[in-house]
Amino acid sequence: MNREIEFTNQRLRQLKARISKLQNWLKEEMEDAGPPTLADIISNILSRREQTGKSDRYQAIGNLKAASKMLNFLQQNQIMDMARLDEKFKSMIGEQQPGRAQDMKR
Repeated sequence: MNREIEFTNQRLRQLKARISKLQNWLKEEMEDAGPPTLADIISNILSRREQTGKSDRYQAIGNLKAASKMLNFLQQNQIMDMARLDEKFKSMIGEQQPGRAQDMKR
């Protein structure tokens, strides 16, 4: 039984070392990668839409329309980076909040 415990402890130490190496690698990758760009985010949104929907011509057209709407929104609001996008969303949420409070009072 002691041998089994020793073997199990050895395996646990190995797993902890692997996890530690992976965590360090992830930290390094995150530091090197930098923040995502708007193009990266739009690309991720569109790829998720493709995965959840049908992969036919109509889905491709729908994805192009969605990308066009996103691009128009960004251009109309002069959004060039994530900080500006975050500000815009916060202001939009702020505009929505007072309306909800008044609706709840009724």
